[in-house]
Amino acid sequence: MNDGRLLCQSCNNPKRNLERVESKITGWPLNMCQDCIKQKFEPRWLIILAIRQFGRTPLTDEFIRKHRYVGEPIPAVDVL
Repeated sequence: MNDGRLLCQSCNNPKRNLERVESKITGWPLNMCQDCIKQKFEPRWLIILAIRQFGRTPLTDEFIRKHRYVGEPIPAVDVL
């Protein structure tokens, strides 16, 4: 049953209100909840994808170092 909730692209939790924001890493549009926006999170999968596609940058390193995503730490094997 659909109760009007959508999934946040960062935390994957169902929320009634999502906001369209631009990724700080790729510039891609994302639908994210207020909690993730306030914590300055990016989706974990997007951080990994950006590193695989564009290589490590000071910005991606900062997101990993400060754990600005939901989920387990990102191991080196995921970004090689």
